[in-house]
Amino acid sequence: MFRNTLIVLVLSLSCNGRDLSAQDWPTWRGIAQNSVSTEQGLPTEWSETSNLLWKVEIPFFGNNTPIIIGDSLFFTSQDETNSLLLFHVDKNSGKTIWKREIGKDRTPRAGDGKGMRGWQKFHELQNLATPSVAADQEVIIAHFGNGDTAAYDWTGHLLWKKNMQEEYGIYTIWWGNANTPVLYENLMIMIRLNDDCRDFWQEGKISDSFVIAFDKKTGQAAWKTARNIPSDAEYCDAYNTPVLWQHEGRTELIVFGSETLDAYNPQNGERLWWLDKELQGNRVVPTPTLLPDSGVILGVRGKAGAAFAVKPKGLGEQSEEIFLWSESKNTPDVPALISDGKIVLMSSDDGILNCMELMTGSKLWSKRLPSGKYYPTPILSGDGNAYFLNGNGICSVVKMADEFELIAENHLEDQFIASIAVSDGKLYLRGKHFLYCIGKLH
Repeated sequence: MFRNTLIVLVLSLSCNGRDLSAQDWPTWRGIAQNSVSTEQGLPTEWSETSNLLWKVEIPFFGNNTPIIIGDSLFFTSQDETNSLLLFHVDKNSGKTIWKREIGKDRTPRAGDGKGMRGWQKFHELQNLATPSVAADQEVIIAHFGNGDTAAYDWTGHLLWKKNMQEEYGIYTIWWGNANTPVLYENLMIMIRLNDDCRDFWQEGKISDSFVIAFDKKTGQAAWKTARNIPSDAEYCDAYNTPVLWQHEGRTELIVFGSETLDAYNPQNGERLWWLDKELQGNRVVPTPTLLPDSGVILGVRGKAGAAFAVKPKGLGEQSEEIFLWSESKNTPDVPALISDGKIVLMSSDDGILNCMELMTGSKLWSKRLPSGKYYPTPILSGDGNAYFLNGNGICSVVKMADEFELIAENHLEDQFIASIAVSDGKLYLRGKHFLYCIGKLH
């Protein structure tokens, strides 16, 4: 069933060029958009001196995950001069094919002293280069936290460029725009979920939240759906990315924020269904994990609230009956959950790892991973190995099984927030200072 679902997703993400393959990593959570790779035999052991195929220094810094299509790898950075840069790199050597400067802007910080609301400031751990690149065989689109967005063809020729704040109003998200664009057929789709400031600005003025789509080749707006769901200040904020899946015979775009989980038709922006019961819990960082074979969505209520599993049915408002389970202990604030369709692995930001049954939430085991902050979302290989990377460069490889089994622990001398990408039997890790390619040396 997973293979059939993957084929449908590949076809929906393909374009006029060659189809995407299972060896590509075209979104920050992979081709299935749930951090699962079908590849087997991936390296499980490495260090600065073993199974390191190449390591290249990159401009400091950015938290986006590398995007890989064919032999090409794409990422963005904001360098020390505040240049906003897009890189096209050869995945086999790490050599830069071309780079483009999209803009130049300073990262606003809370220390600027403007108060907490009515403007956008960034958490100290991120900057303007947090959103990952959106790419397919026709376009490469870079989006930055200040709203600068630009599309290029594969030769590096600029197709269009715009600033989302200039066209649609200022961002008022508390800790910096981090949403990654999503490509679907001829569209680029984005979300903006931020503090609506309705009680702060008063007099009927609000900061709009919405889901919006553009023609990916021209940048012309295709549709825009308002999503002004009243919540309390920061509770409106979402730092995650919308996700596509096949559900009940249709393609749905899933959005989570403002204490609401809902689905949209990606072709026209029509709202299909929504759940706003029992999801209270402040702003949301983890991207929902979608499991189309079982029809289950995994998520985490905002600010490390309870993790949950739901199984939506039909159209319109969803009832509390779609909840399968809820778990409030040792939940993540940043990384998403992963699943093989039978069990779920969930790590808290502090590295407490829980294993649960998918359909019941029953806990099978709990272990503490090495010390560090676990902000990267873990990945799962086709042979059931789960990779948990922390900010100190330690990556624990754990078997996805109903009994705990540690396969290996590895270390690189860098700092990590970006998630791992997988392609052609290799792992690609983007640190603060270096880009790494991990593979098996023969």
